[in-house]
Amino acid sequence: MYNFNKTLRCVKYSGFYMRFYSISQIPGLLDNTVRELTNDQIIYSLDTLSRSKITDWNLWDRLCDKIRFNLDSLEVSDLLKIIHSLAKVSYKKLSLLNVINRIVLRKYKSIDSQNLTQYLIDLNKLDVLKTSTFIPLVTLKINEDLPFFSTFDLCFILHLCSKLQYKDQFITDRITTKLLTNESNYQELCSDTALLAMVLRSLSFLEHKNAMYYTLLYKNIPPCIYRFGCQELCNILLSIVVSNIDVKINGQLGDIVSAILDRISESLSSLVDIEVNQIGICLHFLKYNMDPFPSKYGKLLDSIIKLNMKYVPNTSKMQLKLSRLLDEIKLKYKSEYQLGPYRLDYVIPKLNVAIEVNGYTHFFHNSKELNALTQLKYKILNDMGWNVVGVNYYNWKNRNKQDRLEYLIKELSPYMDK
Repeated sequence: MYNFNKTLRCVKYSGFYMRFYSISQIPGLLDNTVRELTNDQIIYSLDTLSRSKITDWNLWDRLCDKIRFNLDSLEVSDLLKIIHSLAKVSYKKLSLLNVINRIVLRKYKSIDSQNLTQYLIDLNKLDVLKTSTFIPLVTLKINEDLPFFSTFDLCFILHLCSKLQYKDQFITDRITTKLLTNESNYQELCSDTALLAMVLRSLSFLEHKNAMYYTLLYKNIPPCIYRFGCQELCNILLSIVVSNIDVKINGQLGDIVSAILDRISESLSSLVDIEVNQIGICLHFLKYNMDPFPSKYGKLLDSIIKLNMKYVPNTSKMQLKLSRLLDEIKLKYKSEYQLGPYRLDYVIPKLNVAIEVNGYTHFFHNSKELNALTQLKYKILNDMGWNVVGVNYYNWKNRNKQDRLEYLIKELSPYMDK
């Protein structure tokens, strides 16, 4: 094992060994020793390579293939180390990750709350976190070990529920009750503006307006408005809008919205594109639903519209098939049409109808209920005087061409007959 130890020292102390080896030579040196490595040495190699940001994927492949068939014999802590190493260099080895996820689910009792959170962070960073892993793992751990979760752990799990569009009243209520009733958790939450914004956003996007939501919105957010950064302010504003699409924005809520908009206006030039887009969506909503809607916010909206921000369209197969059916109906339509803050899949100007193709990402998990952002989109388009026809994946996927044509005509017929 002399060559292995020498090579790992080269990686770990590359500043010193650069006198003898270039960084490009180190993967080659380690590659020659892969066949001789034990499980512990492979785990150590992955950790060392990830710390050194070495991205020779051929070497990573060989190391992962070497250890993949021995995963069952490893401790859960070692499996989590492997995931953490992969996440550091954004390396996805799905065959390896799938096996590790199955083992972790089976041995979940061996994971403490802090390691669970890090595991979820790593899977999220790799963009491989699935509800099939998240739901059973989090449900079991929240049910059994809730007192041991830190404030950050609980806030991040809420964030992931929102990201995965997973509405579970049991999990959400247990987490928010602990945050609200445990003095230590509550004080820590109130002192961290990032966590305040994260929790409000999560509850809003999950459409869960419980005691925690109202406490944050009316008691904790207003005193912190001048402490929030631009990104946090944009997220809070969007959260308020998303969770109040059926409410007239006035009174105390209107005052909070005005204070946030005034703060954002002061630093508009420092916002990145996604934040500007968020503000544009919010202002379009407030234009029709805030009473009164001050002229200064109308000017702010006009300045955002003048930016004429462009987004590259992402056309799905479902959209392409829909366009062929629209051709058969002989309706004149426009595709990827910019209307307000949105680029719409199709519009039929003669009918004043927008057609939106709704894949599964437009719905809450395992539900036919449109998610909060899609509902907001429909509300804004309706306020602008447009009718919206949603072509939903669950009404589309198991139909033949003729059935799809009949389904489309049926959805459009109320507007064609006017």
